[in-house]
Amino acid sequence: MRETEIPPTAAPRSSFRAVWRNQSFMRLWLGQVFSQLADKVILVYLIVLLVATGNTANSDISRLTLVFTIPAVLFGSLAGVFVDRWNKKWLMIISNALRGVFVLALPLALFFGDKGFLWIYAMTFLISTVTQFFAPAEIAMIPTLIERHNLLAANSLFTTTMLASVVIGFGVGDPILRMVGDHYGHLAIGGMYFVSAIFLVMVHPRFQPQEQKKSSSSVIQEMKEGFQFILKDQAILFSLLRLILLFSAFAALTILVIGFVEDVLRLEKRYFGYLLAVSGLGMGLGAGMVGRFGSAIGKERLIFTGFLSMGSVLTLLSNIHILSGALGFSSKAGRASGLEIAIALLLALLLGLTAAGIAVPLQTMLQEEIPEGMRGKVFGVQNMLINTALTLPMSLAGISADLVDNWFPGHGVEMIMTGVGLSLIMGGLLELIVVKKGGLQMATLEGAGHEKAAE
Repeated sequence: MRETEIPPTAAPRSSFRAVWRNQSFMRLWLGQVFSQLADKVILVYLIVLLVATGNTANSDISRLTLVFTIPAVLFGSLAGVFVDRWNKKWLMIISNALRGVFVLALPLALFFGDKGFLWIYAMTFLISTVTQFFAPAEIAMIPTLIERHNLLAANSLFTTTMLASVVIGFGVGDPILRMVGDHYGHLAIGGMYFVSAIFLVMVHPRFQPQEQKKSSSSVIQEMKEGFQFILKDQAILFSLLRLILLFSAFAALTILVIGFVEDVLRLEKRYFGYLLAVSGLGMGLGAGMVGRFGSAIGKERLIFTGFLSMGSVLTLLSNIHILSGALGFSSKAGRASGLEIAIALLLALLLGLTAAGIAVPLQTMLQEEIPEGMRGKVFGVQNMLINTALTLPMSLAGISADLVDNWFPGHGVEMIMTGVGLSLIMGGLLELIVVKKGGLQMATLEGAGHEKAAE
């Protein structure tokens, strides 16, 4: 009976070295890099294409964003059902190939004159629809490539890439298009999807999932099963809600950071990229630290600390003039001093670092707790919810800042950013309440993973 008394510390620790040496996982990750880079560059290219067809109104851009988002809401959970039914590897390969073909067809819009926007919207809808199948298959594939005790390190790389694509992805779209030329944008983006597909062809699962019985349930019934599974499992539901809060915060910040640079730091708008780049660097550093030390600290403790820290850092960043004034080095010239800019960059670095401390353990917990036969359905719902969480804040953040600016001139951006920071702090405090009342005790959640790893 001694085997049942193995202490948690006996469980193997997450190893970055093992992850880097796993060739199939690294090919999956490279496929993710090219795919997500294409996902971000294509939005910039679509706007360029709309302008080229004579559709330059703000409403045209808004409709484009809406067309890109609707498939996530309509087909996100539906796609998850087929991810569980079909071969995940080939589903991703075919998805990338189809997206590449649709992108290559985009310039045909120029032959339709001022009606070319209809073709652009149609291709955008198809590209976004196919993406709903790719995303949950990609996440569900990881546990078939990586040992359970190395999931934390694997997700530190994978989840950070996903977060970084939200933060800095849009910023690289214009430089890439300028480098290749707008007329060849479709070739560059389509090429990224095809390169991603090639990497995925070379992926070979190490841990084959157990054979699933052919389901006699209808697609609608399986979709309901996915939602019911999430609603019945308090730990999984709570993890998804926290992911939504995190992605919503970052989506809002990608819009607000431009106004922050101009209204708060009093610098030119073009400098916003530096803040985003430093934040992305923080995510990379945070991911490395979580992958290296996360197992010893504990996933729930990381998430709790991450929310409180990220909310506090964002609140300080939003009110940097108050902070600098209290420390006695605020600028008298109407724009941020060199020291204020340095502190803003340091806080942006910490923002990315703390975000990694939230996202990586959350995604790892989901992969550990969700059984193989339900991963596609659950991650399909996750993809739907995160896409919605990204779109609404991006649409409302700027509008909210402008409205607040009418009541408090010059302070709209910093007040909305402060509100986002406080919401993250509340998310951390809410975790204490849910953990205590719902029985989601940190020790229990951490121990479950150790027990399974030790078996």
